[in-house]
Amino acid sequence: MEIDNRLIEYANRAEEIIPQRALDILIDIYIDNCGISAGERSLTDYASEYWREKLSETMPQVSECYCFEDVMELLSERFRANREEITKYDIVFLSDEGLQEVCKEFIEFSNDEEANTVVCAGVVDFIKKY
Repeated sequence: MEIDNRLIEYANRAEEIIPQRALDILIDIYIDNCGISAGERSLTDYASEYWREKLSETMPQVSECYCFEDVMELLSERFRANREEITKYDIVFLSDEGLQEVCKEFIEFSNDEEANTVVCAGVVDFIKKY
């Protein structure tokens, strides 16, 4: 599958981002989209795998997290304070094409270059792996 060049351009900036900062961004996007967009929640979940692997190199307890929700529990006070409400919302399966489309929509409407880099790096890595 060919990956959109805009996603690759953002992904190539991943080294500029500290993994914990990346996960904080993804957690905020996930929480902000509870009750709004299952696609964007799912996007962050897929993207988190890349950043979880990166952070586990310096924070071993992250490697013990089974899923993104576990990472949110570990890293986010906001999640812990609002767990009951947040966990009412789930993610959806996205095909590679669907994941890429949700990612392209995200960067089209986001003015946050750092968030765009974080999301694209995770998505490009996920599509290349699987």
